Amino acid sequence: MKKSLLLSVIMFAHTGFAAESRFLKFESESSILSYLEQNPSAERLHKSLMWVKTSSHELNLSPSVVEVEKDRTYHVGPMILDSYDQPQRALWGIKRVAAPQAWTKGIDGEGVVVAVVDTGVNYNHSAISQNMWVNEAEKTGSPGVDDDGNGFMDDIYGYNFIGKTPDPKDDMMHGSHVAGTIAGLSAKDFFYGVAPNARIMAIKTHSSAGEGTEEAVVKGIMYAADMGAKIINCSWGGAPEAEKESKVLYDAIVYASSKGAVVVASAGNDSTNIDVKPSYPASYQTNNLIAVAATSSDDSLSYFSNYGKKTTHVAAPGSNVLSINYKGGYTQASGTSMASPHVSGVAALILQSLRDTLGRDPSAEELKSAIIGNTEVVNKVSSRVISGISTASKL
Repeated sequence: MKKSLLLSVIMFAHTGFAAESRFLKFESESSILSYLEQNPSAERLHKSLMWVKTSSHELNLSPSVVEVEKDRTYHVGPMILDSYDQPQRALWGIKRVAAPQAWTKGIDGEGVVVAVVDTGVNYNHSAISQNMWVNEAEKTGSPGVDDDGNGFMDDIYGYNFIGKTPDPKDDMMHGSHVAGTIAGLSAKDFFYGVAPNARIMAIKTHSSAGEGTEEAVVKGIMYAADMGAKIINCSWGGAPEAEKESKVLYDAIVYASSKGAVVVASAGNDSTNIDVKPSYPASYQTNNLIAVAATSSDDSLSYFSNYGKKTTHVAAPGSNVLSINYKGGYTQASGTSMASPHVSGVAALILQSLRDTLGRDPSAEELKSAIIGNTEVVNKVSSRVISGISTASKL
């Protein structure tokens, strides 16, 4: 089977914006307000974060600043494109995580919103259009007006934080492929995702070149948590700029936990032990982050997949995965980016089941624990991840 590398892990395009911007973390609310008053062009990233974005010539550091970070670039993982002949065989991953078994019990993701923080989503694709999250206040409201008062105008399906527009439509394919694996459904094309009745919130944080700024991904995660997504899929990271831990991104993920949201992150595609050489966001240690390795159809770790017995929580199908294309139709691809949405889909099934059992939304910590608990221990991967291969068979 011929394969072509769509996107290199290390990309050479660079933006001046990322080089000039800085993020400052302040020790108190009053110190932030004072800084913003003195530096009107600076911007607070979120009302619940102690971080401000500013240009380097406006730093004016004071004792109230406790952290300083440069903006950095996060890249979506490489997608290895594969030809396919039999769609049914190409959906092996959906069956491997036992999704159809859960559907027979009425567990299909109903009522669950999953945010795809990525290159956007082709929300017009016939296999995902009916399963898009919709902000009804904006859809039925007035164009150019922030009808729901959340600070964003016309954010009907989500928001574009890299282009700073309301339209989160995919222009690269990565995000659409991820979304289809989570919640796609087309009886005509015999295509389905893991949780075919869940809803996809489209958060565009990466450009057509697969590059996302720190500002975009932080704001995207915060938006997803604020707007009710309980599962946030982040199939990106791994670039040289992302090898060092970012405190501002960490704080955004912790904020998502306070909203009851789990963040599912791809482990990366460098065949590397991230216990030894961390890759962010997968390597963050929080009570709501799940790091995902990729497996092949024989349950072995995919040759490209990162891993880590101490830091990588679960594995999931990531080789030869069929999903939707941003231009229409379907594409088969491989990567830990393809494994993460299998886990996000299983997480949607687990969340629906927990709601029925508990009579309430689980906390982020409870949901993470249930995701790790709903795995199958397989010898081929047991030495590479904390738990095993993600599955809905226990629901």
